[in-house]
Amino acid sequence: MKIFERFSKKHSSQTSKTLQGKAQNSNSNPEQDTFGLLLFAKVLSAEDVAEAARNIFGANAVRSVDKSSPLAPALILNLEQVEFWCSCMPMPQPKEVCDFSQIQGGLFSEQEREEILNHKSFLVLSQQKGSGTLEDKRRICCLFTRLAGELMKREDAVGVFINAASLMISRQVYLRYAAILEENLNDPEYFPAPLWIGIVHAYSKETPVIATMGLRQFGFPELCFSNPVSEWPEIHQKLYLMSIFQITGKELYKNMDTIEFTKGNLSVFKEQDGVLYIIGDN
Repeated sequence: MKIFERFSKKHSSQTSKTLQGKAQNSNSNPEQDTFGLLLFAKVLSAEDVAEAARNIFGANAVRSVDKSSPLAPALILNLEQVEFWCSCMPMPQPKEVCDFSQIQGGLFSEQEREEILNHKSFLVLSQQKGSGTLEDKRRICCLFTRLAGELMKREDAVGVFINAASLMISRQVYLRYAAILEENLNDPEYFPAPLWIGIVHAYSKETPVIATMGLRQFGFPELCFSNPVSEWPEIHQKLYLMSIFQITGKELYKNMDTIEFTKGNLSVFKEQDGVLYIIGDN
């Protein structure tokens, strides 16, 4: 994949090497815990989860199964030497914890939204106390995506919720990007950003903005186009690409950097309250 040729920051080749080194060895701190919810139209059993884990990660993918609470069994999984914990909950996600009806944006249609709101059970899938490095966070997210993608193949699966990005993703969308990940497992330039980074449209003091949600879990400030001039699908593509650049350690955006989306036209980054606003010709 040569996605990095699409656009880049304005800096010399030597500066580029320095920034890439900083991105690879950044002092930013990705969140150590990785967490998500998988939603289903039927109650999922521990055997269902174990079968999916073994399909992707082999016979030794299940370390233990705890059925001390028969209605809500828990599993410890060994996914390529990384320990994940999951729990099968035979009920809808409690609205007191997270009210899915209040989520207006995400990767789902109106029909899929109704299926999500009417889910009957959910699976908690988490990896806790990772090393805190960007490389480790990226790997853990990919392992999560691969297992979640296998579980989303079930006919009773309805979607995935990533809490760090407040991002709801329908079954079909998740399957599409999980399949792309499987095709690009050995490509260091690829990361399934749409499954981990949400994009929201809002207003800041009456100025329209389009921003990411979820980059903070990787140790980066959110990216935000202030008063964008391009059409929103193009802005979405730029935000996904820029997210991938940072998550894969190829770029490190910071306050007062400039970026060239079209030749000869510069935009500038301006940081405020932990958000990098992109101002100018975009």
